[in-house]
Amino acid sequence: MPRMKCPACGSRNTARIQYGMPMWDEELQRKLDNKTVMLGGCCISPESPDYHCNSCHQKFRDTPYMEDLKYFVFTRSGFGGHYSCFFLDCEKKILRYIITDGFRVDIRKKNIPKIYENEGRYREIHLDDKKLNSLLKSLAKCKINYWKKNYVDESIIDGFQWEIEMKFEGRRAFKSWGDNLLSPYLEELEKLVFSKLGISPVF
Repeated sequence: MPRMKCPACGSRNTARIQYGMPMWDEELQRKLDNKTVMLGGCCISPESPDYHCNSCHQKFRDTPYMEDLKYFVFTRSGFGGHYSCFFLDCEKKILRYIITDGFRVDIRKKNIPKIYENEGRYREIHLDDKKLNSLLKSLAKCKINYWKKNYVDESIIDGFQWEIEMKFEGRRAFKSWGDNLLSPYLEELEKLVFSKLGISPVF
């Protein structure tokens, strides 16, 4: 079975964290020596990580807690001129998205030029509880909370850029962005989340 991919660096050199008092035997010692298992001690909480990355030392959960998410914003733009923005408002249960020819539009406030609505490049989707919960589960699978703050390929001058922002209730907001380099789970994010809503972004 392939190891879990680290959401920060993309390495599969990861170890499952085992909590509690272990039953020491040759198999456990082999897993420890091969760094497929790491001992996490006897104290465990709902926030305790499930995995440890042996490459970048990031610790992460398999499915992070997302029920306190207030909003999620994902933008992506490219040298070819396209600009896409997705905005999920969990409190109002609304998803908005827009695709333009490079013009940046803040759809959080719904300041949408009529031309985009008329041309069908802007949509607003009202979500019921079932679809919203499904969307949150998909976001959790992408482990966005554990992404690095930025991903940059300095060898490319003209390419693409993306940015993600998440705001939570009662805890610190999270931002991650990229310049000509994808995060390890960015493609999974597009497939898992936007395919559920029948969205086919143009990048």
